[in-house]
Amino acid sequence: ITYGAVPMRATDHGNNDDLFELDRLYPNRFLGLPQIDPLDSKKAIEDIEKYVVQGPCRGIYIEHASIFNKEHWYVNDERAYPVYEKCQELEIPILFTYGGQLVKSFKYYDPVYIEDLAEIFPKLNMILGHGGWPYVTEVCQHNIKMYILSRIYI
Repeated sequence: ITYGAVPMRATDHGNNDDLFELDRLYPNRFLGLPQIDPLDSKKAIEDIEKYVVQGPCRGIYIEHASIFNKEHWYVNDERAYPVYEKCQELEIPILFTYGGQLVKSFKYYDPVYIEDLAEIFPKLNMILGHGGWPYVTEVCQHNIKMYILSRIYI
C-alpha cells in the first residue's frame, strides 16, 4: 500500500482544513479528498482552488444523498455542472459516495444517473465509493459502457 485515501466527511462534523495538517504530519502518505457541496458552486470552486489547486489534496469528495445532507439530489443535477466542468478541465478526480446505507433512498444510487454524467462529461474522472451497493451488478454492467465514455472506477 503506497497511499491511503482520506475523504473528509464534512457533513458528519469533519473539517476539510484537517487535511492540511494530515499532509504536514504524513507527507506523501495520504490522498486528501475534501468534501465539496457542488450545489453551492461558487464556494465549491473556491474550495477546489484552496484544497486541490493550491493545497495538498488530489481530488474531491461528494455525498449527494447522505442522511447528513440538508438536501438530497441526483448526481446528474444541472446545479452541480459548474463543479464537474471545473474538475474535468483541471483533471481533478471526484469520489462519489455511491452506495451504502446512510441514504434517504437507494434510488439515488441507480447507475443510470452516473451514466448520464459520464455521457455529459466524458473526460471527468469519477470514483464510485461502495461500488453502487445495492446495485453492484448493475453498476458493473453500466461500467462497461461508462468506461468507454469516461474514466470511472469502482
